[in-house]
Amino acid sequence: MSPTPKSFTIRREVNHQPVVLDASGSITSFAPSDVIGSVEVFGQHELAELAGDSASIARLVQRFAGSDGDDPNLEELREKLRANREDLKQVETDKAKLEGEQTQADRLEEQLNRYQETDVPGKLQGHQRLALDEAVFREALTRVKAVETALKQDQKSSWLNDLVAPLDNIDGAPQADHLSRASDAMSTLHVTLAKLRKVASAAVETARIAITAAQSDWSEATSAEKDAYAEVLRQLSDEGLNPGQYIAKREELAGIKAAKPRLEQKEKEIKRLLDKRTGLLNRLRNCETAATEGLHDAIQSANEATGGVVVVKPTPTKDRSNVANVIKSHVSGQRTQIMAAVNSPDFTPVALAEAIRGGSEALEKLGIKGSQLTHMLEAGDELVRELEELTVGLGVEVLLKMDGVQGLRGMDQLSKGQRATALLLLLLGASDAPLIIDHPEDDLDNNFVYQGVVRRLRELKGKRQIVASTHNANVPVLGDAELIVVLESDGRHGRPAEGGIGSLDERSVRSLAENILEGGPAAFNARQHLYGF
Repeated sequence: MSPTPKSFTIRREVNHQPVVLDASGSITSFAPSDVIGSVEVFGQHELAELAGDSASIARLVQRFAGSDGDDPNLEELREKLRANREDLKQVETDKAKLEGEQTQADRLEEQLNRYQETDVPGKLQGHQRLALDEAVFREALTRVKAVETALKQDQKSSWLNDLVAPLDNIDGAPQADHLSRASDAMSTLHVTLAKLRKVASAAVETARIAITAAQSDWSEATSAEKDAYAEVLRQLSDEGLNPGQYIAKREELAGIKAAKPRLEQKEKEIKRLLDKRTGLLNRLRNCETAATEGLHDAIQSANEATGGVVVVKPTPTKDRSNVANVIKSHVSGQRTQIMAAVNSPDFTPVALAEAIRGGSEALEKLGIKGSQLTHMLEAGDELVRELEELTVGLGVEVLLKMDGVQGLRGMDQLSKGQRATALLLLLLGASDAPLIIDHPEDDLDNNFVYQGVVRRLRELKGKRQIVASTHNANVPVLGDAELIVVLESDGRHGRPAEGGIGSLDERSVRSLAENILEGGPAAFNARQHLYGF
């Protein structure tokens, strides 16, 4: 590690992230890349284990196109879609509540019509106006209360206080004057926004006071009218006409009608959010298309780099757990038919979302019937919107060229060693970063070591640094290793053997290597005869 040389140990245990230890064995806060840079490290048997994960192999292949991960724009778009989905859910919930209230209007109108044959409507005609007035004040206070609630929720967030957290590394900096301007700008913003919060809260209180005052003045102005109607109410009650029930229903109906403009506003807001969602989904599809095209370019480069010994083809990943988890959160009970559709080779989340929108006939075409179909339809837009935000990523299928008439074989038709060989050939050409690999020969097919790996190692000399820990003489000898380090062990730690560092041209190195590497001196002599070493 520069600028001061230090020793570190990188330790990784199964199912745990790697940790970096200092020379004393204490865990540091460093990541492996902090101490070894952009070095690719593969442990013993790791390539063979990787062979069953098409998505991981796809990430390996993407290095041929200079990519080493997902497009950050994809995650940003999915986050915006998630926020949009939550906003839609809230507005639609509010709309449904208002619609539920509005549906009561017809019922109330019908009940009020029963009084038409009595003297109640005529004698209380003016009182209806008073009920409408009361509804105006109630609706106004309801809307102000909603603003107050939103402001209180905002005040619980930490974004405003984050602005006053100090910025480090300004004091004593050569350009401290310029750096402090950034801190000053945040302080100014904090003061301004804090004032705006107070102004908003004060405005809400002012509005409430003004509405309450208006309501009070209205009550005083109509008090004589109310007293007159109180006498009418007593007379109607004495006649057994129950005017109180009539007035209560009239007031309820007036309140419902006063809220109707809010319902219209909710409908406009839903349309705006849906339009925004359409734009976000289009951008998401474009990013996915670009990612697919990038993978295709990487596959072409990979196939060219391996010279036809390994052939890579795109294929949908078999891991559909992201889709299954979303469905599980919305659909209870049996999901066998649903998961059969999800796990089909040509499945896409968007197609399933469209099928749910299409109804029973569209779902039946996917093999989803009965109660499972019913549950999918009941899940409705909430499930559909989550599904359309998902993607079944592309993986890759790796084929290895075999001798004779066998042709190309897929991973499931290869031995463990052949699978590891195919991936190693891909790995060798995937980037220019240094590669460290532990005992690759444990899983490599010896026939392909001769035909593919060794030849590729020789081609990469001068282009890529490769460090291999091996007992197989084919790797350093036929691979024309530039440097051999013969290690010996005390049972716990390895260390270079005396005279064991150098090239195979040096007698001491060759003598030690002959006795340690598989095959011994006889194997070295055979290679010298066959290959001219």
